[in-house]
Amino acid sequence: MRFRWINPLRSLCTPAGTSARRRRADRRSRFECLEDRLALVGDLVITELHFHPLPPGPGSVAADDTDFEFIEIQNVGGAARQLQGVNFSDGVGFTFAALMLAPGARAVVVKNVTAFRERYGPSILIAGTFSGVLSDAGETVTLRDASAAIIQSFTYADTWVPAADGVGHSLVVRDTNQPLANWNLPGGWRASSRIGGSPGAADVGLYPGAIVINELLAHQDVAPGDWVELHNTSSSAVDIGGWYLSDKTNQPTLYQIPAGTMIAAGGFLVYTQQFHFGVGVNAFALSELGEQVVLTAPLGPGGEIYGDYREFGATDNPVTLGRYVTSTGVADFAVMAGLTRGSANTAPAVGPIVISEIMYNPDLGEDFIELHNPTIQPVKLFDPLRPTNTWRFTQGISFTFPPNVTIPAGGYLLLVDDDAALFRAANAVPASVPIYSFTGVFPDATLSNAGETLELSRPGVPEPPDSQAPGFVPYYTVDLVSYSDDPPWPAAADGNGPSLIRKTPLAYGNDPMNWQSGVNGGSPGRGDADLVGPRVTSISVGGSSWTVDDVELAVGDAAQLLPLPFANVDRITLSFDEPVTVTATALSLSGVNVPTYALAAGVAPGVAAQTITWSLAAPIAADRLLLDLENEQTLDAAGNRLDGEWTDAGSAFPSGDGTRGGDFRFSFNVLPGDANQDGVVAMADIAAARQHAFASLGDEEFDALCDIDGNGLVNVVDLIRIRNAMSTMLPAAPPSPPPSPAPSASAADAVVVSAVDRKTSAGFGEPSPLRRLTRANVRAVPRTSAAIATAAALVSNQSAADALGTSRLRARRSARAGGSSDLGVAFANLDAP
Repeated sequence: MRFRWINPLRSLCTPAGTSARRRRADRRSRFECLEDRLALVGDLVITELHFHPLPPGPGSVAADDTDFEFIEIQNVGGAARQLQGVNFSDGVGFTFAALMLAPGARAVVVKNVTAFRERYGPSILIAGTFSGVLSDAGETVTLRDASAAIIQSFTYADTWVPAADGVGHSLVVRDTNQPLANWNLPGGWRASSRIGGSPGAADVGLYPGAIVINELLAHQDVAPGDWVELHNTSSSAVDIGGWYLSDKTNQPTLYQIPAGTMIAAGGFLVYTQQFHFGVGVNAFALSELGEQVVLTAPLGPGGEIYGDYREFGATDNPVTLGRYVTSTGVADFAVMAGLTRGSANTAPAVGPIVISEIMYNPDLGEDFIELHNPTIQPVKLFDPLRPTNTWRFTQGISFTFPPNVTIPAGGYLLLVDDDAALFRAANAVPASVPIYSFTGVFPDATLSNAGETLELSRPGVPEPPDSQAPGFVPYYTVDLVSYSDDPPWPAAADGNGPSLIRKTPLAYGNDPMNWQSGVNGGSPGRGDADLVGPRVTSISVGGSSWTVDDVELAVGDAAQLLPLPFANVDRITLSFDEPVTVTATALSLSGVNVPTYALAAGVAPGVAAQTITWSLAAPIAADRLLLDLENEQTLDAAGNRLDGEWTDAGSAFPSGDGTRGGDFRFSFNVLPGDANQDGVVAMADIAAARQHAFASLGDEEFDALCDIDGNGLVNVVDLIRIRNAMSTMLPAAPPSPPPSPAPSASAADAVVVSAVDRKTSAGFGEPSPLRRLTRANVRAVPRTSAAIATAAALVSNQSAADALGTSRLRARRSARAGGSSDLGVAFANLDAP
């Protein structure tokens, strides 16, 4: 899928010839002369860059578009700044003469003063003209002070903001107070709000990218049919009344958004086929075989048009495509892991097969692509119902898999630009790893040394006979990687010997952050290319006496410490991003009331598993808990130790121990009977549970937080448990970390307590290796203060609570409890303090 800026007044321009490789910034030099740098950083910053302007019109004094280039600087400090001697040393050349720049003031350095005045008028403060030109392909720009100390240095690229690459907009920094590192990232910049930019002035107004197509569903056979979600990425509400949605670039005004429609700052709006764009004379629907969505707005004051455009390929039913911002700030449009209509997107879907290693520019040997199955189930690379419909690469290389190819759990497969037998012998590839030869897409006979997109796809169900394309087989993206030889992709993989290695198999692949350089010559099909330790991906607790599924715990925010109200919690399950082996003493659980919890001793030596369950010798009573999984005793197949940091590195609430590698440490709390999760068992918990009495799992009225004993039914037993736990509360302080347990004698002694294989349909004709626990909603329904107050008010009015509770219980008693009148009496007695 590609992103392209839509401007009906101008066509997209691209530099002629091959784009030059961007120069790498001298990162060490950014820390030179630290004291001098600190004196200026925060006061003087580059705020706007027009590196690829529109060409001159008829009769212009400009020779070409470069005459309209400019760089804007601003004094963002609180005092005037003398600019004499400040200079540009990379990208362009210029040294400022004596010039006092007032607080908040801006000045521009231009290529051609006459041409600049022609386009922008006479009022803008011009500090002078620079030598050289700004590269249309991107380059390093460095600003230094009079002593040659670096004030600011960054490397921009033409791919960062498409609207700034010849379409007419300039690059504008998103936030002058952002970290200096953000100037080196696409996410630190945006397109100007006007064609030509706003030199010498703040860039105000709606800018390209403020309103984006955030998610879409193009394949759904039930109401409301297809839908498109818009998202306001800005910090202000935006009126999109009068804007248009369409599926045709040559007819962009098919559906007009009603006047006065506002999207709140950071908000979402969804338009459906059933109620919006699929109604009326200009009705349209999205094609499940792939097409485009166009969002456009009326012309702005500078003749510009705002909007967004997304091309997409075939999609399965009902799978959405959504906007995902990578570590470099690039907004991909990827297959989403789940539908999030009207809210923030999930992470992209990953697997079940991933591109795990790429040798695109070897110093010796041949190119290859390694595929890996990181799951615990075999994956067929063909449609089991139509075996001749096989997986294929739909971008990058030309290769369709033969029938009946399966990659076993944890297994590998190689595609090589060589004879398979010769490649196996030359690279010591295990006999169990299949190898196939591929032919590159003409005219590139192999993998591109400059980078390209590799897309692995699987076949869908052929189109029915009554469709517009009978028998056509759609192909759905399984994994996509657009590698590059430019930073931040690892430079060592560009002709220096190593290959590109995917760090975490189950993390998103089209992000350079998830790739690193491997060993010289690569490690095709051997599995020893894995240089990164495994990580924990989810944690859940349960009880051996429960009849419902375990509860997945919240991670990454304050909900993680909301006390679990469940009794008989005596097992802990951890899932990992790859199979691991652990020792019998790898996991410890410490509390305040119980310093060290004993874990069951039954183990299976040397077993690798992706989901592991530990059983406690005794259930957890009220306690604050700290779980510690030792990294030295938790290994993946390559012998890498556990990386204890939580996979969500951006969480505000810490998990892990704060250091790359190291133990996985996780805090959570248990307080049986605390249905409202406020840290103490009180009458409010009884009142809360009574409102859901006799509701069972699957009922609309069922509340898992009130199912204290985990049997899938809220009944009198749960209320008795709450009543017996009255006035218990969590300890005041968390536990101290436990001492490190002694490791086993060797890695060969690694053992697993219990490997859990949960199976569910993943939509690939194969059972999924992982499943979201069905009671995961438990962690998402903490009681609000209003709900607690309501429950307390019911309890304070004893007779009203009795009457309400008894009437509800009687109605349920006859339906669910066989008419036992003792239950109503028991509930009434529970109201007594």
